Amino acid sequence: GGVEVKGEMRSKTHNGAVVYGEVEDHRDGTYTITLTPQTAGSHQLFITMDGQHVQNSPCDLNVRPKRDYHTLCNAHQVIQCNRPLCVAIHDNGDIYVGSCDDCIYVFDQTGQLKNTIGSSGSGDGQFSRPLGISIKGDVLYVADS
Repeated sequence: GGVEVKGEMRSKTHNGAVVYGEVEDHRDGTYTITLTPQTAGSHQLFITMDGQHVQNSPCDLNVRPKRDYHTLCNAHQVIQCNRPLCVAIHDNGDIYVGSCDDCIYVFDQTGQLKNTIGSSGSGDGQFSRPLGISIKGDVLYVADS
């Protein structure tokens, strides 16, 4: 306590827009600074104590845009049985949904259907109720019953 702690984030790509942080003093020598940038892109984070920069301040940050995963609320129009069983997100933002109709649906970040993978059965490329999916790089792993 008793130390003046400040945090701010400056956009390097949006005319230097500044967001000031809210500082919480835990009264044990630790602080929490909460900042919510208003724009995506390149930013600098500045943290000071009693007017002096802390170690590694300022530091460069890349803020990614917020993703709205509610875009899949109309997925029931595509998924025939209207019962998604599992979801995985690819690094590129694509959304993979395993469904009780025995296939994997691939949606882009806007919720548009890009692809359907698999069909019902027990052979190669076929699924029986895919209950778990995971993506590592460009490999899709599927656990089915």
